[in-house]
Amino acid sequence: MPEISVVIPNWDGEKLLRSCLPALAAQTCRDFETIVVDNGSTDGSLAYLKASQPQAQVICNQENRGFAAAANQGLHAARGRFVAFLNNDAMPDADWLEKLAASLSQDNRLFAVGAALVEAARPEVLEDAGDGYTVFGFAFRRGQGRPAARYRSDAEVFSVCAGAALYRKDLLLEMGGFADTFFAYLEDVDAGWRARRTGYRSRFCAAARVRHLGSASSGSKYNRFKVFLTSRNNVWLLRRNLPAWLLLPTLPLLGAGFLAKSLFYARLGLRLVGAQWRGAWEGLLTAPQTALLPGDCSMRRDAAIWLDLARMTGGWALGGWPGRFRRG
Repeated sequence: MPEISVVIPNWDGEKLLRSCLPALAAQTCRDFETIVVDNGSTDGSLAYLKASQPQAQVICNQENRGFAAAANQGLHAARGRFVAFLNNDAMPDADWLEKLAASLSQDNRLFAVGAALVEAARPEVLEDAGDGYTVFGFAFRRGQGRPAARYRSDAEVFSVCAGAALYRKDLLLEMGGFADTFFAYLEDVDAGWRARRTGYRSRFCAAARVRHLGSASSGSKYNRFKVFLTSRNNVWLLRRNLPAWLLLPTLPLLGAGFLAKSLFYARLGLRLVGAQWRGAWEGLLTAPQTALLPGDCSMRRDAAIWLDLARMTGGWALGGWPGRFRRG
């Protein structure tokens, strides 16, 4: 049995796989298997995988089921003790898996460890050093757009980007995997939040570096498809993780954050505002289907998490990052 299973969701990403898979094959850690979950590609991805990656396990879907569902398919097929998820537009450094595995093995209370994602064209610029979430109701990437050299130390983070991260397979399976209904975006923040509610933590591993193209599947950083999904999923995220006694008093802040995002999107085009509102409306209409998930979480721990959100909001507003997280 391999120690690690690496799952790569793919949709029409033949050109991306030609860079991603050779980088994965060059890993210093050799005790891993590769699982590619293809979401109905029509661009030659399957032919490339068959010809050049015969050792990889390929799971074929007839349609694009989204990142979350594809990741879960790979999760259930994985034989490793740890499972890594890697975007097809990501190119990990040779010691990526080795560094992540060493970090995750250090602490049994760690749920996941995320890599330092840097821009592929400008590797000196950071894209993600762990994800945060604010009381205004939106997630943010720690260190995005800043010099990567400033983030050389490991740190506890609220959640990790599933585009280049390592998880404890048993814990992720116990939690039910990622939320299939999300399709894409915020499913990793949801998983990190659920893990925190049960007493587990996530960590940023500065030494594990991955070059990332970014938005290769959705087409651009801001488009109607992505805005719709993030807006809808954000409603579900809150409904699944924030109990009513904390959600209700936070509603004014969430409303202010939503309107602030509308103003931001309006500068880029009114169609994005429409996508945002449609996504939020669908999220509200289907919110009863995404009720607060049960779990071993006390009111004290939920309150501690909310205080973490408040502190992350301050760090985000100041362009920095809060200090130590509270323990619930």
